[in-house]
Amino acid sequence: MPVLSTLTTPATRRLTDLRARRAARADRDRLRAELASYRTPAERADLEAMLERHSSEEIAQLEALLR
Repeated sequence: MPVLSTLTTPATRRLTDLRARRAARADRDRLRAELASYRTPAERADLEAMLERHSSEEIAQLEALLR
C-alpha cells in the first residue's frame, strides 16, 4: 500500500499550485468585472461609500489584487 508521502510528489504540488493560481485569477477577474459594473455617478458614489468603511490597509490589499 502506498505511503501518504507519495501523494505530495513534485507533480502533485505543481498541479495544486496551478489550480490555486487559476482560482485566484478567476477571483480577480470576477472582482474586476464587479467593480467595472459600477458605471453611473450614483453607482460610483455607492462604491466609494463602501470603500470608506474600510481601512487603508484593506483598500491597499484590494488594489494589490487588481494589479
